[in-house]
Amino acid sequence: STTSGSDGGYRLELPEGRYDLRISAAGYGAQVLAGVMLGEGETRELEAVVLAGDPGALRLRVGLQQGFSADRLTQVQVALLRDGEALRRERPDETGDLLFPDLPAAGYALAVSLPGFVEQRRDATVEPGETADAGFVRLELAPLGETGVEGRVQRQGVAEEAGHGGILVEALGTPFTTRTTSAGRFRLLLPPGPYTLAFQTPHYGGASVELEALA
Repeated sequence: STTSGSDGGYRLELPEGRYDLRISAAGYGAQVLAGVMLGEGETRELEAVVLAGDPGALRLRVGLQQGFSADRLTQVQVALLRDGEALRRERPDETGDLLFPDLPAAGYALAVSLPGFVEQRRDATVEPGETADAGFVRLELAPLGETGVEGRVQRQGVAEEAGHGGILVEALGTPFTTRTTSAGRFRLLLPPGPYTLAFQTPHYGGASVELEALA
């Protein structure tokens, strides 16, 4: 056996005969040159061999700013980009972990997005047969626009028009809350997405409403 030089060249001294040559390198698939014949005193130059790299992988961890529940992480979209072109799109699990397997060795970019949050990007290089770690990305809220929900909540049995203030209105799994006016009116600004609104006030049973995704 022998090892190639930095330029990929090699020389292997062999007696006359027929040989199968196996060419391999760590992290790359092996190739076999079968039936190489050598005559007595012959030096034979073989064609160049290109070894294909073993597939690698790319790992990423995603988090949201404090106040958001873990299930919101599963709505995050991560696009795998190469030369500006999206190759795959995946979502992390509830712990924020994400793995892109079976990747050719190359440089990649990851675009991490969730409606209502500022998009983040990470660059990473995958080596043959290795798992590259793109680290941890925390998404932060974009400035809130005018997207939101408004309505009215009343305390049962209270006839007074101004007797419905201070009822807590919260979007479950998020840090967004507000309280009603004395007339029971509320307005809650929210980033795009689906929500469950919960209403609570002391000495009354709570209530909740499911909202379709806000655009």
